[in-house]
Amino acid sequence: PRGDMGTPVSGLGAQLGDENFRVLVETIGDIIVIADLEGRLVYANPATTALLGYANDELMGMAIGQLHPPQLRAEAMRILAEMFAGTRTTCPLPLQRKDGALLPVRRGSGRVAGTGWRRCSASARTFRASRRRFRSSTAASA
Repeated sequence: PRGDMGTPVSGLGAQLGDENFRVLVETIGDIIVIADLEGRLVYANPATTALLGYANDELMGMAIGQLHPPQLRAEAMRILAEMFAGTRTTCPLPLQRKDGALLPVRRGSGRVAGTGWRRCSASARTFRASRRRFRSSTAASA
């Protein structure tokens, strides 16, 4: 699988360097989530919590479909399945904030990187380990 610029998604972290990749993901203003094999969220970047109004611990374990309004969840899951199958590249459906307000998807966003839950799950484990190492080193230097 390839990212928007033609770079293999699996190699982005290595290409940017783990620390630069972590900083990019945690400071970008776009929603970035990672789900496990069951479609449950295992990572949400700070923009996700800010834009959707949930605390990070509220998002962890939430079914990815729950990010969409109830009346659109079945369609959202169908679209996500198509995206992971490689037959579709974006999901145009709005997300729903914790307060119920709808958050429209900007044109050109709503993309899924990777082609399967397994890759996302492995990426989540790697990212969480990197984040723990960073927090440990930051705490030790404080």
